[in-house]
Amino acid sequence: MPNMLIISILFFPIGILLGLPRLIKEFNKRGKWTINVEKLVFVGIPMLYLTLYFFLSVYIPVLTVSGSQLLLGNDFTLIASLIFGYVVISSFKKCSDV
Repeated sequence: MPNMLIISILFFPIGILLGLPRLIKEFNKRGKWTINVEKLVFVGIPMLYLTLYFFLSVYIPVLTVSGSQLLLGNDFTLIASLIFGYVVISSFKKCSDV
């Protein structure tokens, strides 16, 4: 179980690092910072759910889907954590006032 926690925590920052060049480009723009809420809700929350699925199945089994042993694998956790990190960092952008 500690391994799954380490994997979940490790790949989230890698996703953030992948989205960092886009955020750096946004720093150079003029305007007000905005958050793409739709992206966070429709992509970020499902990826967070898949990232935490192992922990949810152990501690809160009501929130899990029955017969979904495929989601308990490391590959889904890695990919979901990576995507979640990228989605979080790429949801911030500057909106020009023009």
